[in-house]
Amino acid sequence: MDAHDPDILSLLEGKIDPETFEELKKRISFLSHELKRPLSSAVLNAYTLKDGYVGKLTDDQLQLMESVTADLERMTRTIKKLLDEPRTKY
Repeated sequence: MDAHDPDILSLLEGKIDPETFEELKKRISFLSHELKRPLSSAVLNAYTLKDGYVGKLTDDQLQLMESVTADLERMTRTIKKLLDEPRTKY
């Protein structure tokens, strides 16, 4: 998510009843926490491969790993934003 993009909670605030909104915040937080641990492991493993700690990569493999690590970084930022939003904004 870009810093200028509205988040899910902002889009729904005021459009659903407060109890549903609170439940949605809890579920988003739970799902974000559940995704955080395996994502951290994937990031560590991807950088281990990309940085050549288990052997030199071909140019094609390196290009693929650069794409993978960029996608994982984007996912990490999204999850961090989802985890931070309910605590800081609402």
